[in-house]
Amino acid sequence: MAFTQQRPFRIPLDILDLYPAPRAATSGDHEWVNALLILAAHVIQFCFDEGAARSVVAFKGLVEKRDEWVRMCPESFRAVYSDDGGGDGGGFPNRWYLDGCHIVAAQSLGFIRILLAMYNPLLLGVRAGRSMMMVEMEKEVKQAVWEVCGVAVSNRQSPAGMVIASFAVVVCAEWFDDEGERERLRGFVREMRGECNYWPGVEMEKRLERMWSSRGG
Repeated sequence: MAFTQQRPFRIPLDILDLYPAPRAATSGDHEWVNALLILAAHVIQFCFDEGAARSVVAFKGLVEKRDEWVRMCPESFRAVYSDDGGGDGGGFPNRWYLDGCHIVAAQSLGFIRILLAMYNPLLLGVRAGRSMMMVEMEKEVKQAVWEVCGVAVSNRQSPAGMVIASFAVVVCAEWFDDEGERERLRGFVREMRGECNYWPGVEMEKRLERMWSSRGG
């Protein structure tokens, strides 16, 4: 909810830092997921807390923690099967996972990737070369959305994954100008609504159409 409504948490997050860091040799997968969700909470706070200083140092610290989690997490978090599926309006990537917590982790990494790309404080700096940085940011966001959707369609044993990915589609819809990509994302949200019987899916579709029609879609 904090991601979709773009607002910070109202409770202090310091207490979450008391959660012990997972150990590569002894911690269970659920402990690794909990650590990632705590990191995601800090990323959300960095992005949406108007009272927080979005410093480059703080941003780089979050990126380093994300990269460390990816580097240190157990092999069980790797997809048991993976292919790129074809982008540019084509199929979503295939990412097969064995357990629900691995699906949560994969999609959480996607959301973290989206937020860190969109709220990179370097984008607010000098204007020289900024347009190229914006292009790279847009590419990063679009790839992350495609990845989150791919995780969802590859693991239909977890219906929540379709709903979660649909939120990413709606929040990031403005970055998709290609009609092929838009049609694939429309179909994804319709599919989610049909499979999950998720009534807000109707409003999600309307929001997509409002966004894209206002941008020449």
